[in-house]
This record gives sequence, C-alpha cells and structure tokens, in this order.
Amino acid sequence: MAVDKTPSQVATSALQAIPFGSIIGGPLKACVEAQALAAKTTWEFIQNVGINVNPETVRRQQSMFLSLSSRADVWSS
Repeated sequence: MAVDKTPSQVATSALQAIPFGSIIGGPLKACVEAQALAAKTTWEFIQNVGINVNPETVRRQQSMFLSLSSRADVWSS
C-alpha cells in the first residue's frame, strides 16, 4: 500500500502522532488537585475558626459572622 504524501495527509499524520493526552492531561490533573486542596483548606479553616464550639457539650453550636467593609478612593484623571 502506497503512503499518501499530500500535505493534508502529512499534517493529519503529524497531529495524530502528538500525545495530546499527556500534554493536556498532566497540567489539567494538577489544576484539579490544586483546586481540591484549596477547597479542603478552606473547609478546615471554616471548621476551626468560623464555628463556635460549646465547651460543655463539645458540639458545634453556631457559625460566626464577619462583616467587612472598605472604602476605596477613586482617583479621577
């Protein structure tokens, strides 16, 4: 069987030889793992800092609320 040397076939063959799964998969997996770690860290912070524990029953009693406000000066040109 003869090998087709037309430019489109050469380009198609070259693209098929690229391991896209490895090129895209590694960084994508790292992003997913980083997001999962960030979510876990946020959850642990909320559990440890944002929820009051009743010392008598050692049960979580209520959530703490925090209100933030800021004032930004807008510079006009």
